[in-house]
Amino acid sequence: MKFYRFFIFILITLLFSFSIQRNVSADEITEIITATNFPYLQTDSVSVSEVPNTYIKSIIETNSGMQIAWKNVNAEKYQLYRSKNKDKGFKLIATVTKTKWVDSKVKPGTVYYYKVRCYENQRTFAFSNVVKFKTPSKKPRLNFERNLKSFIKKHVYRRYPCNILVNKYVESCNSLSSGKKAKRSRQFNNVKLQGSPKADNWKHGNAKLSLRYTTAKKYYNKNGTVKSKVFPLKSSGTKKVVSQYEPDMSSLKKGDIITYSRGGRGNHVAIYIGKFKNKSDLIDYLNDEVGIKCNARTSWIKSWNGKCKYWVLQGGMGYNNQVYICNNANVTTTGANSSRLSHSVSLFENE
Repeated sequence: MKFYRFFIFILITLLFSFSIQRNVSADEITEIITATNFPYLQTDSVSVSEVPNTYIKSIIETNSGMQIAWKNVNAEKYQLYRSKNKDKGFKLIATVTKTKWVDSKVKPGTVYYYKVRCYENQRTFAFSNVVKFKTPSKKPRLNFERNLKSFIKKHVYRRYPCNILVNKYVESCNSLSSGKKAKRSRQFNNVKLQGSPKADNWKHGNAKLSLRYTTAKKYYNKNGTVKSKVFPLKSSGTKKVVSQYEPDMSSLKKGDIITYSRGGRGNHVAIYIGKFKNKSDLIDYLNDEVGIKCNARTSWIKSWNGKCKYWVLQGGMGYNNQVYICNNANVTTTGANSSRLSHSVSLFENE
């Protein structure tokens, strides 16, 4: 060891003296030293080849979260960044060797921005394109108009107690049309009411239902085009409905089940249709958006409650339990025997 060090020292001294006489450049000295190939003069530095830029190819909803995938450019590793702002706030969320990653720490109904870059030999390269994606709502809602048309056609003029009509409404969410060849709803593959709850059961949240729902599958391709498909996401199993105290009708949503109470006990249920300033507006809605042909003389549309703007579909009222639409969402009848709206149930927001 001492011999090698002494030899190297002598060699460098001679080279330095020689360079003074011949004006040898530093590069020439380095070439001479390297040519000797002494192990103690070698370094660990390795040249890093340029890595092509990668780009995000797709973002897909999965059972576990958002799966982000990007182009494979054979880099050693990839770094994935996420932000809620397109231009700032990006944070590193993953460093991986694969070309995809499932982001499980996302919130429903939230817009996120993603970008990725290559990482090789402790060097980073340019960021990819920034991709925007909005996560789906955690609690899917019924597409009310989609099912209301067939439901009205099948059940108006019929005679059902109020709870039987509402139970049939829950079951109707399973299809788009009536009959043996009913098409399955693309939102909900299976909705089943456990038992036959009465009005008081709906009020106190004692009704149970099982449902398996689907959601839109959206992804971005490399050209930024959004494509949509539908695929099964999860099964909720059997759930108890959540009955909430509802003092304000303006917070109701189309398709909600509402319960009426008298003396602390639920005694009537109805299906909320929506807010319309008058009967004429309701008829326009049924014709244009639902696809039901009706007019001011249609007998199953009643305007019995003055200027009330909130309309419901209900049974167990009128002549011999006839099913009809009426603007009495706030109260069943007038006088001492009236029952008032007390609670509401949103069927598909009970996850």
